[in-house]
Amino acid sequence: MKYNFYKSVGAKKATALALAAAMTMGIVPAAYAADKTPIKDIPSNWAKTAVENAVENDLMTGYEGYVRPFDNITRAEVSVIVNKILAAEDKADISHITDVSEDDWFCEAMAKIVKTGILSGNGNELMPNNDITRQEAFCLVARMLGLTNGSENILDTFADKNDIAAWAKSSIASLVEAGYISGSDGKINPTEKITRAEFAQVLSNIADKYIFEEGEVTGDFDGNVFVGAKNVTLSGNVKGNIVLGDGADKTSLKNLNVKGDVLSRGGDVSFENTKVDGNLVISGSDSTPEIKTDDKTEITSVKAEKDYSAEKAFENQTGEGKNIYSKADDKTSTSADTKKTSSGGGGGSSSSSSGGSSSGSSSSGGSSSGGSSSGGSSSGSSSSGGSTVTKTEIVDTEKAAVISDDAGTWLPLVFKDGFTSADVTSVKADGTDVTSALSNVTTEGTIAKLPLVSTPKKVEITSKGKTQTITLNGTGEASVYTGSEYLPDYYLVHGPIPAWDYYLSNYDNEGNLRIQPSRTTFSLTEEKEEHPSYSPDAELITDESGLNVSGNVIIMFNYNTDAEKEWFNGINQLELVQYDENKTTLNANLEYKSDKDVDHYGGKIGQLTIPIGQGNFRSNGRYYVRVKSSNGSTALVEIHVVNQTAPNLVLKETPASGRNLHMAMENMVYGITQPIESVTLTDPTGTTIELEKITDWYLIGDLFVIYNDDTAQNGRNNFEYSGNYTVTVRSNGFKTISKTFNVSDGKDVPTSNQIRTMSSFDAVSMATSGGSSDGSGDSSGSYSVSADLFFNSDLLANALILDKLNIENEGAKTVVDYWSNTIFDAVLNKGETTYYTSSGYLDAVNGAKVSGKKWLAFGEYVKSDNAKTTPNRPHSVKEVLEDGLLGEIQYSSSYARLNAPKATVSESKEGQDVVITFENAADYMNKISSIKLNGDYSELSKENYTIENNTLTIKAGTLSIGENSLVIDAAGYMSNIVKINYAKETEKDLSLSVATPISEGGDIVITVDNSEGDFLSNLSGVVLKNSNGTEKQVYVSGYEGSNAVCYVLSDDKKKITIKNADPETYTVSISANYYDTLITEEFTIERTTPLVKAPTVKAHEKKAKKSLERTDYYRLTFNGMNANALDSYLNAITKVTVGSTEYSKDSFYFNENNYRVKTIDDSQGSKKDCLDLAENGINATEGTVITVEAKGYETMTYTLKGESSVVKPDPSKPETSKDAPTVSAGVKQDKGSFDSYARYRFTFKGMSSSDLTAYLSAVTKVTVEETSYSPMSGGMGESMYKIGTSGYSGYNYIELADNAFKESGKTTIVIKADGYKDLTIKFDVTNPIKADAPTATVTKTDDTTYRMTFTGMDADELTAYLNDIKNNSTVTVGEKTYTSSYYSLSANKYLVKDSSNDYGSNYDCIDFHANDGFAASGDTKIVITAPGYKDLKCTYSAGNNSGTETPDQPDQSETTLKVAGCTYNEAYSMEVAKYRLTFSGISESELKNFLDSITEVTVNENKYNEKTLFLGASEYTKAETSGSGYDCLDIAANGFNASGDTVIVIKSKLNGEAVTITYTYNPNGSGSTETPDNGNDSGNTSEGKDTPAIGSVSYEKWDKTYRMLFTDDVDDFFNAISSVSVNENVYTGVAYSWDFKEKNYITKPNDKYIDFTPDGFSDGKNNIVIKATGYKDLKYTYTK
Repeated sequence: MKYNFYKSVGAKKATALALAAAMTMGIVPAAYAADKTPIKDIPSNWAKTAVENAVENDLMTGYEGYVRPFDNITRAEVSVIVNKILAAEDKADISHITDVSEDDWFCEAMAKIVKTGILSGNGNELMPNNDITRQEAFCLVARMLGLTNGSENILDTFADKNDIAAWAKSSIASLVEAGYISGSDGKINPTEKITRAEFAQVLSNIADKYIFEEGEVTGDFDGNVFVGAKNVTLSGNVKGNIVLGDGADKTSLKNLNVKGDVLSRGGDVSFENTKVDGNLVISGSDSTPEIKTDDKTEITSVKAEKDYSAEKAFENQTGEGKNIYSKADDKTSTSADTKKTSSGGGGGSSSSSSGGSSSGSSSSGGSSSGGSSSGGSSSGSSSSGGSTVTKTEIVDTEKAAVISDDAGTWLPLVFKDGFTSADVTSVKADGTDVTSALSNVTTEGTIAKLPLVSTPKKVEITSKGKTQTITLNGTGEASVYTGSEYLPDYYLVHGPIPAWDYYLSNYDNEGNLRIQPSRTTFSLTEEKEEHPSYSPDAELITDESGLNVSGNVIIMFNYNTDAEKEWFNGINQLELVQYDENKTTLNANLEYKSDKDVDHYGGKIGQLTIPIGQGNFRSNGRYYVRVKSSNGSTALVEIHVVNQTAPNLVLKETPASGRNLHMAMENMVYGITQPIESVTLTDPTGTTIELEKITDWYLIGDLFVIYNDDTAQNGRNNFEYSGNYTVTVRSNGFKTISKTFNVSDGKDVPTSNQIRTMSSFDAVSMATSGGSSDGSGDSSGSYSVSADLFFNSDLLANALILDKLNIENEGAKTVVDYWSNTIFDAVLNKGETTYYTSSGYLDAVNGAKVSGKKWLAFGEYVKSDNAKTTPNRPHSVKEVLEDGLLGEIQYSSSYARLNAPKATVSESKEGQDVVITFENAADYMNKISSIKLNGDYSELSKENYTIENNTLTIKAGTLSIGENSLVIDAAGYMSNIVKINYAKETEKDLSLSVATPISEGGDIVITVDNSEGDFLSNLSGVVLKNSNGTEKQVYVSGYEGSNAVCYVLSDDKKKITIKNADPETYTVSISANYYDTLITEEFTIERTTPLVKAPTVKAHEKKAKKSLERTDYYRLTFNGMNANALDSYLNAITKVTVGSTEYSKDSFYFNENNYRVKTIDDSQGSKKDCLDLAENGINATEGTVITVEAKGYETMTYTLKGESSVVKPDPSKPETSKDAPTVSAGVKQDKGSFDSYARYRFTFKGMSSSDLTAYLSAVTKVTVEETSYSPMSGGMGESMYKIGTSGYSGYNYIELADNAFKESGKTTIVIKADGYKDLTIKFDVTNPIKADAPTATVTKTDDTTYRMTFTGMDADELTAYLNDIKNNSTVTVGEKTYTSSYYSLSANKYLVKDSSNDYGSNYDCIDFHANDGFAASGDTKIVITAPGYKDLKCTYSAGNNSGTETPDQPDQSETTLKVAGCTYNEAYSMEVAKYRLTFSGISESELKNFLDSITEVTVNENKYNEKTLFLGASEYTKAETSGSGYDCLDIAANGFNASGDTVIVIKSKLNGEAVTITYTYNPNGSGSTETPDNGNDSGNTSEGKDTPAIGSVSYEKWDKTYRMLFTDDVDDFFNAISSVSVNENVYTGVAYSWDFKEKNYITKPNDKYIDFTPDGFSDGKNNIVIKATGYKDLKYTYTK
């Protein structure tokens, strides 16, 4: 039997950290009680799993179905649970205990736990019903694990050490020493209580397996195993400790590997073919148990507590280990003394071995510090022999002992004060100079090492003129390795890594990402300053329109120490940086939110939240964020923004072995560069390999292909076996996706397949163990990720050496911990493509040791025939850094590769070869495998380049003009990206000139002087910059819409014309590929159209900030514009000044000095209707002037005073409604491609263009035949209107959908505009209104051109008229039909032009091609038909060389106008009864003119108003009888006398002369009004308010009712009505028309009338009486 020394770092650390997570961070779960009823209160949060485990193991069984997980747990309840775990049977005598009686349910449990020594009381009390405290729980756990007698000095680091009870200090100290407890925020919190859920989590964390029944148990257990039953046989692997409970007896440990200790508290134990890397500790039982072993069992050391005789325990053992335990080892120290500084036996002594049969035991003589292994795959050994030294010591003699571990065999040299490795002048081993082999362990050179392949006899060190000789028991053969490949460059491992530590991005003091170790030595003096960060993938959310994006990037930093807080609190700027080697700044001032002191897995972090959607931050992909702090260095954080919708792989065919597999890649939209970064494939054996791009997979468009055709060149079958495969795709800007599919026609999976397994442990931060302030502290909890790590072999060797020498260094300790808790996979050299298995290399090293060597150099191993390789490559790795942190992720295309040599590019010109020279590149040139050009996935053909010596020549014609990018790949090297600017011959002495002057609406025509067209042929950008410095990128015509600022190139590419620019002063800069940017001189577009009047402020109100808004603000609302116009105005705002401060437009958060426009009333869609202003610049007490500037509008100013205010009209300036314009034309327009309805367009006259624009901007309501119309959105829909312009700036027409128009007769259209009188239009669709055409004159300008000019229209109207002719008109010249030309004249063409500017759009003339339309002699008639206008007719006389058209003059002959008749018409629908006057004595046109010109109508000297909508009382309106236009006048009947004469006076104009018509009408009988009776028919009827005036009473044929119509407001009167009678018949009021039956009346206050059922009326006079409370009685006589 062999008892080897083994340092159980991994298993102990795993359990220790698990307990630390549970006990010091309060992240626990589960409960306790006593029956088998199904549990009803299993928690659904973090406690769920632990509670379920406790219930499943019968450790907590509940009471009546409840386990009360979040109640505190008592000492009695804990006693029952611990007794169950330890299978305690013996009882202590507790008869003296006063607070436990025999009747108590917990009496037996208390007696048993006292007997175990796990729980003790206070004198005569056990306090069973007290809630257990943390320090009591710590002591309980320590005693269960056999840890006691810790050094209390270690508690000095905790701020509340004095709060720990004296009886608890040694137990808690032992847990701290062993690494089980690290505290929380520097405290133990000993007196706090623990809940039942938290204790359940403790039970879950300290054990991977509880065994409570006898029998055989086999398995692989990642943590501790507790045995609480007799006759248990345990086999397999235990990565933690084994605790044999007090009641465990006859336990057999068979074919078992134990990484930790075996603690025997119970009876007999037998070991068969079992290896215990830790210690066997005998404890607990009163009698010595019997221990049996066989000759295949290995145990590191054996210890016994109390007065047990270890020798007696082994007296019945079998095998060669019978005499292994000497008297000197009896009564050794407890296992609490076996800390990380011990080497096996306790304290600092080593266990001696007889016969030297073990490579792990120290031999007699000399001093030993013991040996240890760090990775579990190789046992360590102490040095053999002692040392002889000179009088003066250069190095510490006792520490100059050979050390062997997984990373080599070394002779460490620890220098004495005053000496370092830098002072060493020579090192000789057995006379051979090996100085070159000496390398540092520490950065300061205070510790160095020599690599050994065997043990030397003598080593001489010379430094500062002194020599020290160290004598070792070596062979004298060559012992120190002086070659270049003692170790491989890298060790590759895998395992679970704490998520926080894995995802931390770490930076150096310059703010650069750390990727690889900056050194492989460890500093014992320096302090580090970094700012670790972690940023999870951020989702990019896009709305339905695809235009708006949102989402948040989260970046987390540690926020625990004062230094971390100071740095984070000083963060004052975030920059968005491009994710490439140039790190170009994309946004220098990212908006962000900063949160401090945020709880995170028990620790504290500072968190930055960055909204997506800011400038240059709207796309998915990888970026950096540069975080700047006023209190320290800068951090550069990598972030990854992924689309919210994950991609998806969909099979396009059945997968088959040996055949390519095609899949559709859904939801992955990308540009030129495909985004996939890596593809891995896991086969049915569990093996995962990295697939190579092109060779194994490719993505083109949305087709994703996995190549499997092994018959193809360089092809291989990736689907070799039958079974399930999983392909995983990781992409830049997209979520990682996996697709599992089945292959059924492959080979059977081999039974001998070895599947790589994952070591698991309860992960806690390795980067911060030992009190570091960086990384995550204890914050990771149990969340870990599976990861692949690279160890630099020299870094690892140095860390292991420091660990063996027991020299504390935080970085080295963390490196060792990572090594201890991961699985060793492979070894490799940098720049080589071959990976070697770890097992193969270590097995070869072991073979060398068996043959008497100390190590096998890696260089020798790779040359042997037995070197074992592996094809497996992780898709990404992280390197372990020198301070224990992890470097940034490296992908398979970059890790373990050499830097490509520097490239120098020769002069590169169009038509010439390009020569690229590489420095020191002999090896590199031979390994070049592919060259790709400008992102092309396919390789450049070898016909396009040659390689010779250190030069690469790219042949002429291969590269494109401009910048080219070559990606050169060579085996073992990083991709080499070479940028080549392939130049071309360019035009010289270029400049820009602008054709001026330019009027509003005119084009900017720019000539490139001295150019033959090449400059504009390579145009890359046009920027228009105004006098305020605002720049606009100008795009080619049609790119942004017809009205957008755009450019057009001339055919010869010598001129560029910019269209649709507003009046302003500008410069234009034009850039072209291969040329320097050209800039024009400053020029001005002169304004000719007046600015539109801005709206007025209606009210302001102070608002409190919400959600992510950062400031309170004031909200302004407006008058004077309709919804469309106000939306246009607010969106046109260019500048807002508050007091003297210019505000900027807010983009996301609402900050100080910000303004924004928003939508309050969404009934009009998303139209903007208010302006918000941050409060910081506003003094509402004294008043602050707000100035708003908007493009195309007058400047608006407003004095904001008070927190809220409604702007009231100035009483000294009464509001007056302005006159509306008159209609000049109304014609039908065809339905467009996006329209659902055709439309009628109405144009106007009587206003200037600016006034008309103001009027149309103020339109608030449009009705057509009482149908309300809404503003158009999209195409013309039902009941929609559109306000627009035709050819000049400002509005000049309104269009109405035709759905509500009458097919015949007059359609009534009412347009309401804020601040204007209502405009009523009577429109007959069969007789459209046409505007007058202008007067035209034609002159001949040359042999091929005639020009028509115009008078009678202002410039804007003429431009609109000619624009219609240009786009939609019929033109005849003589007998020929001419068509419009846009550029130049040709036969039968006309050209609408701006006479002042060939490229202008202020049209004022028409040019006609002579052709044969114009007669050579005589007259030529020209007719132009334009929509909405009367035909323009003009005659050109060839003899006079000119022609003109004079409008016909009206006939000035006298006419006799008189009223022909007057007839009565009953009220109809919504109109009152009326009289119709017809006329005679004049023509139809004269009559229409007369009716249109009426200015006044009186009836019996009462003035009537013209009707607004429906004819009402005291109103008149023009009417028609023939359908050919107005020919009569309707007058409301209410003013007519019921009997006697009625005098009607009409004032108007006829043929330009004022006329007055007086007409007297005498009826034969009609209604009459009766004066109210002053009698007392209904009480005091003479008192009260006057009743509303009655307009008329009439019979409504359609409704079959009598209607009384009022002219005054009736709301109050109608509400006060108490009784109604007709001819003394009492009428009853009803609310709804369907209840209208007999002797009913119904009031309609909105329409000011009362309807009566006809059954109470009779022929002749009818007396109507209405009584209303508070009013005089209303009495009315109606004659039927």
